[in-house]
Amino acid sequence: MKNQNKKGFTIVELVIVIAVIAILAAVLIPTFVGLVNKANRAADTALAKELNTAIAMSETDVDTFEQAIAALREGGFILANLNAKADGCYFVWDDETNQIIYVDANNKFEILYSNGQASTISEKWILTVSNKSKAEELKDAELTVVTTLASVKDLADALVTGGEVYIDESVVLDYDNTLQSSSDITINLGNANLTTNGTLENRTPIFANANIMTINGGKIGASGTTTATDTGKAISNAAIVGTQATLNINDTVFNSVTGTTIHTAGILNANNITIDIANGRGISIGSHGSATLNDVTINAHSDSSEKSDWYGALWVSNYGDGFGHTVGEGETPSTMIINSGSYTGHSYAVRVYSGEMYINGGAFVANGCDAAKVFWMDQAGAKIVITGGTFNGHTFEQLCDENYDVTWKDLCMDEYTVDINMVNEKTIVTISR
Repeated sequence: MKNQNKKGFTIVELVIVIAVIAILAAVLIPTFVGLVNKANRAADTALAKELNTAIAMSETDVDTFEQAIAALREGGFILANLNAKADGCYFVWDDETNQIIYVDANNKFEILYSNGQASTISEKWILTVSNKSKAEELKDAELTVVTTLASVKDLADALVTGGEVYIDESVVLDYDNTLQSSSDITINLGNANLTTNGTLENRTPIFANANIMTINGGKIGASGTTTATDTGKAISNAAIVGTQATLNINDTVFNSVTGTTIHTAGILNANNITIDIANGRGISIGSHGSATLNDVTINAHSDSSEKSDWYGALWVSNYGDGFGHTVGEGETPSTMIINSGSYTGHSYAVRVYSGEMYINGGAFVANGCDAAKVFWMDQAGAKIVITGGTFNGHTFEQLCDENYDVTWKDLCMDEYTVDINMVNEKTIVTISR
């Protein structure tokens, strides 16, 4: 007969085995964790060295965080995608010594690696995170925390909460990812491209409403198919009257296919921007908006030989829908101030449908068709006040010389009133309708 008496582990034996396993785990797991963390720190340190090498090998001097991002991109590194492997550790840009340092946030931001002498923790330290929630975790740190982004989804999320973001590589906007800003936001594009693709279906790619949006650097283009009045718009700052948004654009290049590149119903400050627009307008303002342009270059061109309402560099209207109206009591007319730059249009250089334009300098050319003129005005009350500039190659001083064979009226689309006056020894030309 087979022996049916099978003996198993007793409760005491099981408890002893579990206790031994627990003791071994308590001893070995921290050792393993320590080894893994040590290995991760070693890998992070090696990467930090590579980042500094890429910066050192850049063809241009790197003195700022934006320049560092560009230099790293040249070296094949997207800073927005670089996260330290070791828990609680970060790569930080030391703006005082111009280098990437590697720090441990768990230990009062102890410097684990630096490429030579580094500064102490301060606002000169710039720590990059890829999303706003991580930035919120670090908000009480003594250093500066900025968001560097590498996807349009991250950018769209950042615009909701506002603040300052850096774009670390090119971003493509589409129907599901247009940028709707409802908080004050600064977007640093650096050398990155921000473009549209696909069908936007009457959606403005970038929309700032009742807040401040600042765009620095980069290239912005609108391609693909859109519909209605937003066709090809690269930027729209469409605040309603009384709820004005402010749009600041600095050192940015625009390449729009058609339509209007920048439209503002609020306040626009444009400095050192370039716009190339086919079959459309460069900058338009409406709904009692205002714009100040410094060193702006616009080339609004077309293959058509016909005059068009649309094909020009600058447009001013008291209404945002393109139809001007007489300014009522208590209303401020739409106003554009041009201090410098170059403005070339197919049918006109500047058109004041209604409102006012003040030209203090710049070069204005209209030569795209036989009927092209520098100045075009529509409604009664529209006016252009000029104190300097060059117009179809004729200087302001030449046009004010009564013996010069080209007159201001030769540059006008229709018969407007032209007044030349001296105010405080300064010549002022007013063209009005």
